[in-house]
Amino acid sequence: MASESAYVGFPMHPAYTSSKAAVVHLSRSMAVRYAEDNIRVNSLCPGTINTELYQEFLSKQPDPEAINKEIKEMHPLGIGEPEDIAWAAVYLASDESRYMTGAPMLVEG
Repeated sequence: MASESAYVGFPMHPAYTSSKAAVVHLSRSMAVRYAEDNIRVNSLCPGTINTELYQEFLSKQPDPEAINKEIKEMHPLGIGEPEDIAWAAVYLASDESRYMTGAPMLVEG
């Protein structure tokens, strides 16, 4: 699991963003390595998702509503739900994505 952070720099979290970029590139390398065995490798890159961790993050902010509004404005479709990521994973695991390998799938609204 990568993250939209692989593509967006967050100055307060350079190790996190670097590790997510590494996941994307590792997936690409593994896709090439295992293609001959008909094994597909892709990375899933969620944006902001309404999870317990996200709610905990908001609760620690001085003005949670303002932060939530700001984050929503960064994503045209708003903040995602866990089901949005689950459906993307189902797609990647299905035969519908049989011609997709080494690809990062950004699910970021």
